[in-house]
Amino acid sequence: MSTIPSTIPESTGKLASARAFLCSTQHLTDWQQIASHLSFVDLQCMGGGMMAAAEWCRQNTSPDLLIVDVSDCDDILSKVDTLADVCEPHTKVVVVGRDADINLFRRLIGMGVSDYLHFPLDQNTVADALANVIGSTQGRERLGKTLAVVGCGGGVGTTSVVANLCWHLAYAEQVKTAACDYDIYTGDLDLLLGSEANSQFRLLLGDAGRLDDLLLDRALVDIDDRLALLKAVGPNNTEQDITIDPAALPMVNHLLQKRHNYVVWDLPPRAVFNAGGQQLLLGADTLVLVLSNTLTSVRQLHYCLQLAQQRPGMRVFTVLNHVQNDKFAHLKQAQIEQAINRPIDILLHHEPQRMIRAHESGKPMVADSVPDDWQEAMQRLLGKTVEKPSWLRQMSERLSSRR
Repeated sequence: MSTIPSTIPESTGKLASARAFLCSTQHLTDWQQIASHLSFVDLQCMGGGMMAAAEWCRQNTSPDLLIVDVSDCDDILSKVDTLADVCEPHTKVVVVGRDADINLFRRLIGMGVSDYLHFPLDQNTVADALANVIGSTQGRERLGKTLAVVGCGGGVGTTSVVANLCWHLAYAEQVKTAACDYDIYTGDLDLLLGSEANSQFRLLLGDAGRLDDLLLDRALVDIDDRLALLKAVGPNNTEQDITIDPAALPMVNHLLQKRHNYVVWDLPPRAVFNAGGQQLLLGADTLVLVLSNTLTSVRQLHYCLQLAQQRPGMRVFTVLNHVQNDKFAHLKQAQIEQAINRPIDILLHHEPQRMIRAHESGKPMVADSVPDDWQEAMQRLLGKTVEKPSWLRQMSERLSSRR
């Protein structure tokens, strides 16, 4: 008979919170029976499987332990990856399914899942597995995803893309998001998000040896429960130039990943030419390259694309942002695509009036909740497909939003 611990590790001092989402009535009944015999965890069992788990995590603070039944899922790895987007990084995840497949187990563990159990299950097997997961300090950390948004030249609208993306993640996707501005001297991400920065981020960048969660807490500015800002107030004169420790930026990002589903960085053009910026860029899950229709911007894009080749498998998006009217464009889209030998992934049209309103209100354009280029762009950057409404509906919604 297995020995079931009566409490979780002493350091927590309380029962671990746990939620289980099961696919069938029979599985739900079985797990409710199992839960009634577990004295070391507060386990609540619910129906709905993977979809219900993802929706619950969107609306609630994630528990210490999340158990998800994937018996009815066709593409398990994809579904688990989607769940990771809305489940807070501190939560340990146990996946339960029908397949006794060692390769599936290994791939799930590689994604940060704490354990994989397969049916049929009994009381002792579940108790041993959950006790081990709750008390375990070994294994790979489950971290949030990093998106690096790089400006290919000045004034191409990088910060606008970052602000809209962070707003979409926090309020449309309802996931914990960190918006980070690495443009220390002149960045204005705080203005676009209607917030204020402080000087603590400068201290974090100065010495990697001082980095810890307490210093990070002091540097982060909470816009609300799901959106935090990391932005430094630049020095007032040249005598206060900031000395940056190259090892600090990746370490800051790692600390952020441990507590946020998404970490989005606004990287100015010069960041790709220093060690810290390059490490962050090459360590990102997704790289977003924002350019304008100028030869200077295309040249910078070429360099960034070559740099990205050092990280095979990283998702790379090119975003052509028309920061001026199309008829004044130096280069046409077709010319740019021919120059870089690949298609432009996302096209953003020139909308100066909406941009001005966004700057004045401190709310990005996607806050309008009007389906448009920007809404679609944010979805695509997250790897999601979007069904575009008819042109008649789009026109009607645009006219309504301008009244």
